[in-house]
Amino acid sequence: MAVPRWPYPRLRRFAEEYLSDVHPSGSIPIPIDEFLDKPHGIDVVPVEGIYERGREAFISRDMTRIYIDKDIMMYRVPYRYRFSLAHELAHLLLHKDLIDSAPVYDDIAGWILFLQSFDPDDLRWIEDQAYGLAGLLLVPADKLEEEYLAVAKQLEDVGRDFDSLTPPTMKLITSMIGEKFQVSRFVINKRARKEDLWDWDEDLIV
Repeated sequence: MAVPRWPYPRLRRFAEEYLSDVHPSGSIPIPIDEFLDKPHGIDVVPVEGIYERGREAFISRDMTRIYIDKDIMMYRVPYRYRFSLAHELAHLLLHKDLIDSAPVYDDIAGWILFLQSFDPDDLRWIEDQAYGLAGLLLVPADKLEEEYLAVAKQLEDVGRDFDSLTPPTMKLITSMIGEKFQVSRFVINKRARKEDLWDWDEDLIV
């Protein structure tokens, strides 16, 4: 079965239309866990040992459950939990037909084998687009631009701009914006770069 290869503008429109349907208020942070219950009827099930296999979560073959590493759900930074849920929801939204064609699996090993059955280039598309859509769902482009413009105005008022900032200051800004969306500063930086709001190298604000 052919792997969908959506260009970014189409992926962006898809996210906008989806959020308009399931979250018309547009408030942030996006309540990603609520989307799983309604409209999708998906349960979140904590399981031990997923992270040890190099993953954080996976969606069940019948797409009624998202299994997530118990430590990530219970003990780790909640931002990772939210992004893991969004990533698996993205697989459902983008790759339902592919999952429908998968052999029956009931654990992380089966999910990994299913993914490994794809050509490496196709698998790269599958994962990259799930990551991309997850970011678009948690950090909608219009809301990110609002936050960017608000910060840009504050900088302008003191005679500064984004290009003039030091890495520690940029780290603080991305963290503050990330807190509003309940995502990490790395997600904010990637989303902002994708939307051409700024061009800060991720390595500079680690």
